[in-house]
Amino acid sequence: MYQAAWPTLLDDVGGADDARARQLTGSVVVLGLAEPEGFAPGALSARLFHGALPLEHRLELAGAMADVPVEPTALLLSRLDSADAAERAVAARALGAPCHKKACARLRRATHDLDARVRKAALHALPALGDRRAAASALAALADVDATVRRAAVAALCALTGALAGAADRLALARAVGDADVDVRCAGLAALIVVGGLEARAAGKGALNDPAPEARALAVQLLARHGHHDDAAALHDDPDARVRRAVKEARLRAVA
Repeated sequence: MYQAAWPTLLDDVGGADDARARQLTGSVVVLGLAEPEGFAPGALSARLFHGALPLEHRLELAGAMADVPVEPTALLLSRLDSADAAERAVAARALGAPCHKKACARLRRATHDLDARVRKAALHALPALGDRRAAASALAALADVDATVRRAAVAALCALTGALAGAADRLALARAVGDADVDVRCAGLAALIVVGGLEARAAGKGALNDPAPEARALAVQLLARHGHHDDAAALHDDPDARVRRAVKEARLRAVA
């Protein structure tokens, strides 16, 4: 019933602005989930690997469509060997679904790709495959030279380990809180809110002195979440309203 609709939507994704592209991508996903047989194998790849389309749009479409089982794993893996780094990045992102579990080893290798976009896409994809062996790849990627890859590594490590994170995982996330990039620091704090542990308090207390107010606010949330309310209250008179609001909210939760 929907076979005539989705090719037109895929065409429109490439030419749309960011907001419209996201809306169209959602429509494609809905159609794919409703009637995956409407997608002939390889047809979606014609859009994913269309070099004239913006890479950001193709990556977004690849991530959104990963759970719709319309592209054979082997087809996507063949693109992971492409000489074109953009193609490798899109292929890695499209493999991020349980139906592509056989791709886990290849995605782990892709976290060492020469192109940062490929490394980041592989890290985004790995958690969906549910293989905790990928945590070692995320740990290694925390030392990547590219800050966007390090941010993806923090998110992947948190997703792969969660409340089951071991001491080495928690220590690595705590080190990320001291990263030179503010977004990596914030990602590390957000991950420690989830995983907790002894390392969380030390990292949170250290981040209370972070020059970025968004990091200080996350540090307050981290400390309060794990019961260190006195530490969190230290920034009650912070010059930034976001931080003071975080302290206020933490106090309200403590007495609730």
